[in-house]
Amino acid sequence: MTRRIQLLRGTTAKNNAFTGYAGEITVDTQTHELRVHDGSTAGGHRLYTKTETDTALSGKSNTSLNNLTSAGANISNWSSNVTNCITEIPQDIKLELNNGTLTLKAGSKVYVPNGSGTFDTVTTTADVSTTRTDSQECMVWRYSGGNLGIFPISLLYSGPTAPTAYTYMFWYDTTENKCKHTSDGGSTWTSGDSLPLCLVSTDGTKISAIDQVFNGFGYVGSTVFVLPNIKGLTPNGRNIDGTLKTTSITTSTVITRTGMGINVSNYYAGLNAGYFINYSTNYTLGDDGFLRVPNGTIYQDVVLATYSTGADGRITSFTRKPAFHALDYYDFLDLVNNVVKLSGNQTIAGTKTFSSSPIAPTPTTSDNSTKVATSAFVKSYAMGLPDWANATSITNNTAYTATANGFVVASGFTTADALTNILTINGSAVLQNQDNHYGGSGQICVPVSVGDVYKVYFNSAFIGVFVPFKNA
Repeated sequence: MTRRIQLLRGTTAKNNAFTGYAGEITVDTQTHELRVHDGSTAGGHRLYTKTETDTALSGKSNTSLNNLTSAGANISNWSSNVTNCITEIPQDIKLELNNGTLTLKAGSKVYVPNGSGTFDTVTTTADVSTTRTDSQECMVWRYSGGNLGIFPISLLYSGPTAPTAYTYMFWYDTTENKCKHTSDGGSTWTSGDSLPLCLVSTDGTKISAIDQVFNGFGYVGSTVFVLPNIKGLTPNGRNIDGTLKTTSITTSTVITRTGMGINVSNYYAGLNAGYFINYSTNYTLGDDGFLRVPNGTIYQDVVLATYSTGADGRITSFTRKPAFHALDYYDFLDLVNNVVKLSGNQTIAGTKTFSSSPIAPTPTTSDNSTKVATSAFVKSYAMGLPDWANATSITNNTAYTATANGFVVASGFTTADALTNILTINGSAVLQNQDNHYGGSGQICVPVSVGDVYKVYFNSAFIGVFVPFKNA
């Protein structure tokens, strides 16, 4: 005897008015849709039809970072594969360090606290410089008059109460929302200073390094500040196709948070739309697309930095998170192929036609040390991608001349109590086994350049191939 199952059913109106038991299913006889009930919601929860599902999935099949098109047409979809990240940090503070002198360049944008809820934006109109000759880590800011101030970080404070510990001090007065400095132990304070611009190191004679630039966000004393126009993605669950449902945020004002904890280590500083949070425990992105800490609390924020504080609550370390940038590999090749590379002292004059394959420059000892070494990378073989389809076998203890840039890959067994050259390149020993009482198996994978003469030797059980780079 055939048994049939019929679910509770009715018109759309009846379904909308019905509150079913948790887990109960009803059918809309007008639209042929299913409703799943939770015991409290009138009408239950309508399930997608096939047509709605197909529509929702339309255009989503190529959102993988591995499927970005060569023209970059799908670059806008990468945000459905990443979350909890900074996507843009404004580069408003422009600094230059030259021979121990730090210069804030004209056109830089700084922020000056100026009363409750007010932060004035100041764009510099001229270069201004400073230096320092002791040996410590210092913080730099801009005085109201336009010059740069520089104090050791031990002299910088924030909070509602004025510090009194030193003769020279910088204080972010969080009650008045003003940055001030003193040169008389706090008897008088001069306001109108900017939020700090950067951290620098001094070596006893000069400023030796710029350690951090506070573009986008930074800290002073026990306060973290976030500047306008930071952009990020916060986790907000998942879409029906499983991709991340991220929420885009952009800061529109200066946001501050004072009181980051006492004697804390490696806390997280995070930002959500319009407010700042901090928390102490490791976080994970759950399968449901939400950010959680071990106790289950959900956070919908962008992690900006990790930090630690001392016994007085002032921040002692601050490690910034970089902005996330998605770059398609084929877009990278498009960029490389549009760059003209010169070798030696070549110059360009008049109209020239260049071949489709760029020329990689040959570095010399006279090259300026600031030249980017990786500028010689051309197409995929410069990235070291092995072309296994064109790998060729090599014979043990036989010299070969590399016909392309590639890898020598081999394995074998070495004999005990013998010092043996396992690999030589151009007659020089590159790898040797140790003279010991055990011997044993070994593997090598070593890059060689076109024209190199290489020879591999193992005592027994030899297997070896030469693998060229792709497009080499």
